[in-house]
Amino acid sequence: MAARTALTARGRGFFSGAADAGPAVSLPHRSVLRLRGRDSVSFLQGMCTQDVEAGLASGGPASRFATVLSPKGRVRFETVLWRASDDPGDVCVEVSSSLLGRVARLIDRYQVRESFAVERPEDVHVVQLLPADLRQLAAPDRVMEAYTAAAQTSSASAAFAVSAALDAAWGSAGQSAQSHLEVMAASPDPRCPVMGLRALVRGPAASLSVAAPAAPTAYSLVRSLMGVPEGEAEVFEAVPLELNLEQLLGVSFVKGCYVGQELVARAHFRGLLRKRLLPVVLGQGHLGAAVAPPPSEGDAGHRLALEGGREITLPGVPGVLFEGADCASERDAAALQAARRLAEASRAAAAAPPQRDTAGAAQALPQRLRIEGGSKDGGSPAGRSAGRLLAVVPGTNVGLAMMRLEGLREAVGSALQGARQDPSSPAFSVDIEGESVAVTALAPPYWPWVEGSHQAADERLRSTAERSGTA
Repeated sequence: MAARTALTARGRGFFSGAADAGPAVSLPHRSVLRLRGRDSVSFLQGMCTQDVEAGLASGGPASRFATVLSPKGRVRFETVLWRASDDPGDVCVEVSSSLLGRVARLIDRYQVRESFAVERPEDVHVVQLLPADLRQLAAPDRVMEAYTAAAQTSSASAAFAVSAALDAAWGSAGQSAQSHLEVMAASPDPRCPVMGLRALVRGPAASLSVAAPAAPTAYSLVRSLMGVPEGEAEVFEAVPLELNLEQLLGVSFVKGCYVGQELVARAHFRGLLRKRLLPVVLGQGHLGAAVAPPPSEGDAGHRLALEGGREITLPGVPGVLFEGADCASERDAAALQAARRLAEASRAAAAAPPQRDTAGAAQALPQRLRIEGGSKDGGSPAGRSAGRLLAVVPGTNVGLAMMRLEGLREAVGSALQGARQDPSSPAFSVDIEGESVAVTALAPPYWPWVEGSHQAADERLRSTAERSGTA
């Protein structure tokens, strides 16, 4: 009993204060391949941007974020690698479900003499234990605390926390029989620990749907606000650094050679980077600013209801809209409607038959809309787009966009000099079915922080642009 109590305390240590453990949600859009054999780790070491041999060593975190690149250094897919058991050659490769077949064929193509078997376990599922309160994002020191706590969280305590959440949800649903759900591995989210705990759970899908109902809007919204890309629509044939993957701990610059390493190393050490993935808000919620101010620490936030009477509290980011909420203006209402149409079109495009089906090749993806620089005082040079809108979270006006840092620097510099943008001509805009919708960028919380409110976000974007060689 004493050991169990100590383990409980360590499991709760990661979710302390405002980050208390919230609901467990299943992620049916993620699937797993299992590699078993003495050469599985060395094979992945030569394929991935992550230092797999050191990262998945016994005693360390149970998971590591990584990407697999083409020979030209472009992202094929992102993955979370898991230490599945005490056997050092037992590794689970978590990928987007739509890519599972292509990833399996890619592994088969590159596996020559390596000794390992590839399995597709149908009873292994991916679960995310979201924090109940994400208002900690308003305080930069709280973000750093989350990273520090994650480094001190053992795999055993993370697994216990996830197991306790599943058991509690199973009991709350009035189930008397056992759930038969087993937590195989768990750890703080290896990309951004502020997002909570991530786990591999083995058991019946029917039991998981009761203990951890899917909540795609909540998960996608938290992930998008963190600037964490996932899946085909968001992770495409770009340079990993453009997708923030090195800031999400997915790229090692000290490991040995891997496929596509040359371009990544050149972009990193020479600072040759012109674009970055950013969270964006659609609509006129931030008139007069090209970059949204960070949330206020004292803000009440927004409570997002989930299935089964569950909820999480999101930071009060100004301008974020939800289906059913009262809009402050007709422009906001129109922006939310446009975002809804775009999300529906994206789902239809994603469900369309693929144009190509070779290993690692891009399929028919949702249309990436061109973002224009609309103001004379900022934005991108004439004739050049300011970026591309990649995805929108269904039911909200939050999305992810690939933005040119040069255009952001010019717009931010104009704002810092006192210029305010005209509501009829925002710094950035996107055309959605003939309707011009303003685009406001957000700075992910793991970017370098500068004290202040509105100016802090501007300075973070500008300093990132300068460090990337665009200033």
